[in-house]
Amino acid sequence: LYAGEEALSTWQRGSWGPPSAMPNWRSAEIPVVATPWTLQVSWPPKLPPHIQETLARLRWGTAVIVVAEILLALLLLFWLYRRDMNLRFRWVQEQLRAQMLEDSSLPQLFQRMVELSVHTTRAHAAYVAIPDGGDKFLRVLAICGANDELREALRRLPLPLDETISPWGQLFPVLAFLRRQRVDRHSPHVSGVWAQACAQYPALRGLREVIVWPLLQGPAHPPLGVFALEIPRLQRRLFGKELIERWDQIADDLERFARSRREAEEQYRLLHFDPLTNLPNR
Repeated sequence: LYAGEEALSTWQRGSWGPPSAMPNWRSAEIPVVATPWTLQVSWPPKLPPHIQETLARLRWGTAVIVVAEILLALLLLFWLYRRDMNLRFRWVQEQLRAQMLEDSSLPQLFQRMVELSVHTTRAHAAYVAIPDGGDKFLRVLAICGANDELREALRRLPLPLDETISPWGQLFPVLAFLRRQRVDRHSPHVSGVWAQACAQYPALRGLREVIVWPLLQGPAHPPLGVFALEIPRLQRRLFGKELIERWDQIADDLERFARSRREAEEQYRLLHFDPLTNLPNR
């Protein structure tokens, strides 16, 4: 602390002391407001080793804290995204159950199901195919897709109900129908069978992940059809388990709905038609 050229006191090691000569350090002068004094601050050009070590630890600690905060933020975003998707899956199931209670026709129910599935899961496409042509092949009844070209390609895709017909009989919708079980192996569309299909239908080349459910209507009857969901690979990796569990429940709901419809039709037929002649009762 100076008054003009005269040194008044020196601050060293946490206290003021008598004036002493300052070493040849870096310095700066700061005038003290409303006084004739000037505060000369000096510091060494190189920090002592213990201070450098402390600052290095602080830098590493700060970096660790920043990385931890970023990871926690990513985990939170991922948890919120999964929670949002699970709520979407549940909403789709509730919407379809509500439509079943309205006693909608099966084509209307199938169209609603594929639309909700695509919009909720952000899938490339979803479709329902039912037996046609004397149960010799599957025909797409309801479909929703990203664009017209993809929808047209899926409609035209041959799906014969015969596994010996290559490559079409080896496609997953056919296998799910014939085996009466869900087909959901990871990355099935990179197989040679799918490569042959894509060679004839180029619009299908962007599809890499598919899950196919058979739409059963009881053990004594053939499947009503199949429901196929073409989803992005990342979506499958992140939500494959939850999506399969939720759509398994939807398939079970559809099976109960189809069974109840069939039983109601049989009861109506028994009440209004003769079982031997199939003529209306008088």
